[in-house]
Amino acid sequence: MMKILIAPDSFKGSLTSSEVCCLIEKHCEGFQTEKLPLADGGEGSIDVISEIGALEKETCIVLDPLGKPIKSYYLIDRQSNRAYIELAKSSGLTLLYPEQRDPLKTNTYGVGMTIRNAICAGCTDIIIFAGGSATNDAGCGALSALGAKFFSNNRLIEFPSGQDLSNIDYVDLSELITLGANLNIRVASDVDNPFYGPCGAAVVYSPQKGASKEVVLELDRAMEYFAGLILETRGVDLQKVPGSGAAGGFSGGLLAFLGAEVVSGSDLVFELLDFDEKIQSADLVITGEGRIDLQTFNNKLVKRILDRAAVFNKPVYGICGSVDLDPESLEGMSFKWVEPMARRVEEIKNCMANPVCYLNRTAYNLMEVIRKA
Repeated sequence: MMKILIAPDSFKGSLTSSEVCCLIEKHCEGFQTEKLPLADGGEGSIDVISEIGALEKETCIVLDPLGKPIKSYYLIDRQSNRAYIELAKSSGLTLLYPEQRDPLKTNTYGVGMTIRNAICAGCTDIIIFAGGSATNDAGCGALSALGAKFFSNNRLIEFPSGQDLSNIDYVDLSELITLGANLNIRVASDVDNPFYGPCGAAVVYSPQKGASKEVVLELDRAMEYFAGLILETRGVDLQKVPGSGAAGGFSGGLLAFLGAEVVSGSDLVFELLDFDEKIQSADLVITGEGRIDLQTFNNKLVKRILDRAAVFNKPVYGICGSVDLDPESLEGMSFKWVEPMARRVEEIKNCMANPVCYLNRTAYNLMEVIRKA
């Protein structure tokens, strides 16, 4: 019996990767299936790895991006003293209503509180999945929660946010260094944006976090200033570090002040879930995401799956909310076939409102294509 590996990313804002897997599997009669929900370091990352090993769910009270107390959680592997933390669980964009989103005012203090909680629980190896942030504070909020002190004109900034970056003139790391001794911290993300500039954190990502054009420019200037301060005081040139702009510069801030390593979220998830072993045992792969477009080429999770499938000569079928690529480009990405939920622009809104209905229909159509192949 032919075996299908169902390995999608989430359909952002509509369906989790686990939900997508289950909906597709319903239409796979006559095939052996294996469901493998995936994530690339963004929202849902700790949920997709929650089944591996003997991971414990640890809850904690932290502050959301605007300082409101919320309940969050992370995972602990007691055998290795490793914690898996998802930034979006405490400092994520989806925690705020659209009218609350303002990267000048939001901060990552909450994820810093989560890291501190993990350290107090005995964790010395910490992995932070950094996608989906509501922030552009260069990680200063998190660092502040971990003991760093940021000053402007001798005034302590208690909860540093994006609007404070250009005013910071001194950083006291004495307590942070004590707290951070013997820690191994990795920040997992699949974006390679620099800290500032045309492809930097603020210019590329802050508009979706609520920034106007004027605020984007303000934040970018602040990031450039703060990068200069880091170069002067820490000897680290963040512009030369791919991915330092991830999560509003969170990756760069933790690299510069805590010695964190910036790693690929996809590669880490693949390793934890034994992805290569699972893809080798399958005859074909079904993957997908909310929208397949030019950004998919930019090392996103679906592209990484296509690359791994090519190594093992496995055909890949795609399912998605919409496609913004011509057939030649899709063929160039090595898709055998892509079935979108919406074929016309006016359908996209309906898909977002009724994702289960549309995905059911689309999964049925895709399986008909596979059966005829």
